[in-house]
Amino acid sequence: MYFFLRFFSHRIRLKDEYLRASNPKLSWLVTDPLTVLILFGCSTLGYMHFCYYTTNISSSGDIPLPRTLLQNVIQVSLYFAIVVHIIEAIYVAYLSHTTLKLPLSITLKWFFLVCLAGYPFTTRFLNLIPSKDKEE
Repeated sequence: MYFFLRFFSHRIRLKDEYLRASNPKLSWLVTDPLTVLILFGCSTLGYMHFCYYTTNISSSGDIPLPRTLLQNVIQVSLYFAIVVHIIEAIYVAYLSHTTLKLPLSITLKWFFLVCLAGYPFTTRFLNLIPSKDKEE
């Protein structure tokens, strides 16, 4: 009887350690320099797009002014960043659910963080997945 209790308590402790190690931290948003740079860049693109969009109306209010090349580049860059971050986040959520079998709350944290910053969190997440090269 003692052996079974000890075995199951050890297993529960291992699962808790696994969940603690795979749980992302929100503090990474401000402590990682690349993440801060990406957040600043994306928010700047969003603000510039908003400013150009709201000032793109002529004085009569009906006829939009012609778009400049800079406005087109800002718009395409912003939409590209949004689409790529969402695709990355879906990929991370899929791997989190299927490969690592993490609970929904941890999967949603990873999804949220990857939607915000993309690459830095994707690489941190992919480091959690054991590769076949390490096992051999």
